[in-house]
Amino acid sequence: MEGERTERTAGTKKANTGHIYRPATKLWISDCLCVPPYPTVKNTYLFQDFLVEYVDVFGVVSGRKLFGTSAAAYTIDDGTGEITCLFDHGRQYAKDDYQQIVELGSELTNVSGCTDLEHKLLNYMMKPAIYTFENLVQYREVGDTVHVAGRLCQYQDLRQVKAYHLSLITDLNDEVDRIHELMLLYENGYCRSNGSLKQKQRTRV
Repeated sequence: MEGERTERTAGTKKANTGHIYRPATKLWISDCLCVPPYPTVKNTYLFQDFLVEYVDVFGVVSGRKLFGTSAAAYTIDDGTGEITCLFDHGRQYAKDDYQQIVELGSELTNVSGCTDLEHKLLNYMMKPAIYTFENLVQYREVGDTVHVAGRLCQYQDLRQVKAYHLSLITDLNDEVDRIHELMLLYENGYCRSNGSLKQKQRTRV
């Protein structure tokens, strides 16, 4: 890490600044857009007492631009703001993993000595994994609700996310759960020691 020696412990990194790194901090998009950059660590931002490199957001795809054969820039809107998310649907590791899952599923269907019920259970267990990787390699459409995680960065005065994860949200309950989770994080986690930001969150929601 440029300019800082960091200590990694249990999924977090503590820098000599005294601040704590969070793995993929869950934020409203408006805060992704306004958190100030940390001056001595490249591509790192300060949100309250946390140093943020990666963010976890969700929202509706309001715009899309395709690049090359597999990359896309999505505009994601969560109601508090819009941010550009870059994602490569053609990453080779995703294709390789998906192919291995498909092949494993095919092998499982031909396993001898299993009852029909056991075969059905194996197929049922494979479906979520296959869906995840199919979801990963397919482009998302305008109007889709998505979950995005990736590195927060700045490019030509534009705040954006270089995503390592982008998945489709199809269940309304997942959307409601995420909104409630964010509200609780802002109310009881992030803003516990900062009254002004807590009041800001109450006003927004």
